[in-house]
Amino acid sequence: RDLVRSRGLGDVYKRQGLNTAAETGARLEEMAELVRQVMALSGHGNTADQIAGALGVERKLVQDIMVCLQAFPEDNPVAVARLIVLG
Repeated sequence: RDLVRSRGLGDVYKRQGLNTAAETGARLEEMAELVRQVMALSGHGNTADQIAGALGVERKLVQDIMVCLQAFPEDNPVAVARLIVLG
């Protein structure tokens, strides 16, 4: 076995964990931006259908974001993103 190039399963799982954390962080950032866009569009009186069409996402996702926004009176896009992605 070539010890210089060989990695144990523990190393593989550790790297996967780091990738998962990085991927989760990226997903949270993307979702927070989407939440901000939904907030802006809904603030202009657009319906969930109109917002979904404008952003190219499913109406259900827009509705979920809008419901979550009601739970956070401070309109915190990051908190809503965490709830959507991790919840």
